[in-house]
Amino acid sequence: MKKVFLTGLLLPVFFAFSLPSKVPTICNCDPVSNIVKTGQGTGSVTYTWDGQDEATGYEVWYVRGLYTSPVYSTSNTSFTFDGLVSGSYTFYFRALCGTAESGLIGANDVLQL
Repeated sequence: MKKVFLTGLLLPVFFAFSLPSKVPTICNCDPVSNIVKTGQGTGSVTYTWDGQDEATGYEVWYVRGLYTSPVYSTSNTSFTFDGLVSGSYTFYFRALCGTAESGLIGANDVLQL
């Protein structure tokens, strides 16, 4: 009986000191701004944007109808989407700040390729 009682008293003390506490991540990851289409060729379109000082990278992708492209990662503030056909697209851009991400910015475009 003493063993069970002693173990019951020590378990809360053990776990109180052995579990890591979660530290909240503070991220001030602003969205990209000033998205501009800077080029268009046969089957491709290039966009540039103003980056954020705190950004460690960017993710870009597009949606056309029911199709969503893979998410592409880049450390640049420009990206060329290839393999496109004529039609209506929404291109999405997001800044990454370590493990956090900014809000999405979308650019609607009708491409005549």
